[in-house]
Amino acid sequence: FLRHQDGDVPVPDVDGSQWRRLDHRPSSFGTQELVLRPDYATYVSKAEPDTNFRRDPFVEVDDDLDRKDIIIGFSGNSFLSQVKTVVLKMDCIDESDDAGTVYESDEHMSKYVTWDSRPSDYKSHLTKVGSIGPVSTDKTTKVDVSDLISFGRLHSEITLVIRPESANGAKLDSDSIKLVVRYGGKNEDGEEDDGEDDEAVDDDKTNDDDDESIGRSSPFQLMMWWERNFFWQETFSRRRWCATCGKGKGNRCKECEHVRIVQCNSKDKVQHWVRDGSRICAYTDKSLCWDYRTRDYTLRRCKTLATQDFLARPFFQHPEERQQVVSV
Repeated sequence: FLRHQDGDVPVPDVDGSQWRRLDHRPSSFGTQELVLRPDYATYVSKAEPDTNFRRDPFVEVDDDLDRKDIIIGFSGNSFLSQVKTVVLKMDCIDESDDAGTVYESDEHMSKYVTWDSRPSDYKSHLTKVGSIGPVSTDKTTKVDVSDLISFGRLHSEITLVIRPESANGAKLDSDSIKLVVRYGGKNEDGEEDDGEDDEAVDDDKTNDDDDESIGRSSPFQLMMWWERNFFWQETFSRRRWCATCGKGKGNRCKECEHVRIVQCNSKDKVQHWVRDGSRICAYTDKSLCWDYRTRDYTLRRCKTLATQDFLARPFFQHPEERQQVVSV
């Protein structure tokens, strides 16, 4: 299944949980700022593999003989849209020349986690989202973790893992840990800010059927649908695969290129699409639309054709064959 950020397509709230909101205030150009506190902050120790440290007033990361990793869990609401930036803030108790690297784990861990109860293939579940670097005692450390953003939204559950990069580890105040999220708002022209750069997109080519279009959406990515307990390609782990034209490389989609799935990267313009009525158009050339006249999805000149008509549902269907799009 394919999922995207367009508000016309319902996105289920899997666990029904809500962000623990501490502060909510407007920022520049109408953007909002939300401060999120973790459900828990703990660390695991190789020297004490059965011990859970969630009640300690600090968390510790270290790469000496007693290896320690920090694990922080957030629960929240994935409907927070147009997320622009996410910053991890925490106060340092014990300085370090490098306090480690921040990862997101697609395997959510409980507050009772220990060294031995981590997933057996621990490292394979981690995706890097930021680097901390040096920290100083009694100073607040700020880490840009905006890679947590998935198509303008945050995941309904977030598990952060901080792994050490130095034998001179760091201690951080557990109560000081928070995520500062900036979202929504308008740009300087008063238009809705979709977070995309305005570069390198040629709009000279127009749709032959503009008079029949319902209106174009803002750019989005299409990601293969994933929920907990899905089993795909011999794993239950989340895999972020997005629709792209061609081989997923280059600055522009071309006519007759096939639509494929590659690893998601929000910086690749060829992974961005817009809806024009019921059609899906390439963001880099809006005169090219998804077409299903052959077995493979292909980019062809936009026209009023049944093979270019897609319906907005939790998944996309072909209108004639009623075939769910499981992969492209």
